[in-house]
Amino acid sequence: MDSTRRFEDDEVLRAVIDTLQEIAGDDPKAEATTNLVEFEEEVFDSLFHLELILGIEERLGISISHEELQTFYQLPNGIDNTMPFEKWRSSIAPTLTVAALADFIRERYKPISFEPVSVLGSPPCQAAGYFVGMSDIVQQIHPEAGRFGPSTSIRTVLPNRRLRLFWSRLSRAANKSLPPLSFWLNHLANALLIISIGFLAFGIMVNWAILASVWLLCLKGLQLGWWLHRRANPLPYGIDTFGDLARYLAGKRTPPRAWRFGNRVGSQFRRKQSAESS
Repeated sequence: MDSTRRFEDDEVLRAVIDTLQEIAGDDPKAEATTNLVEFEEEVFDSLFHLELILGIEERLGISISHEELQTFYQLPNGIDNTMPFEKWRSSIAPTLTVAALADFIRERYKPISFEPVSVLGSPPCQAAGYFVGMSDIVQQIHPEAGRFGPSTSIRTVLPNRRLRLFWSRLSRAANKSLPPLSFWLNHLANALLIISIGFLAFGIMVNWAILASVWLLCLKGLQLGWWLHRRANPLPYGIDTFGDLARYLAGKRTPPRAWRFGNRVGSQFRRKQSAESS
């Protein structure tokens, strides 16, 4: 891959810079020429390099081994390196820039292509190209997912944590702004389950009188929390399958709405009012 590409078009470089800014906040600013050793000294964070690599791995859906890091940093007393620290500081450290790390990762990183794909001799299809690219992303971030087709539900392939990573990874790789995911219903369900279990445990271990007065309410809370978990869908309204998402990215579908649960309840209410009025 050409290392002279502009920053806006370079997913790996953007991931490195965004991770650095997430660690450092607003200051200092990171750019392609920023030296990682000097940046660490300005941030004053002993876990800087660990946070940097973990953040890059999560953003790109890759895994960087300790041995590979030793190869990049060429640290004294590392792998096959007995260089004195002073010499490392003067000769190696100045070369450890953001751009150098991006180039190092890019060599070990399979780029994602969304080029139009021809299916069974048909004209090249952009939606098919997006589906192939999404399949590659899923295999990188969730190798256990197995094979799936355009009509496969996204939620059956990617659990919530993987879904967040997939959504972020896809947005970066395609250089497109995706409608946001919405996990508020999942958070509400978690809160209900935790509170209900907490009251039941407290009553069993500490105060049976409390348990006798709230056990039915706790069971209802558990039931409601489980039901909400099953109903919760963080995907934007109108996107359920990989095919839906591919067609949206290809411009063959209108932008979906983000608040799926509320929109669905509202539309059902409006249909009921319309039926009653007629």
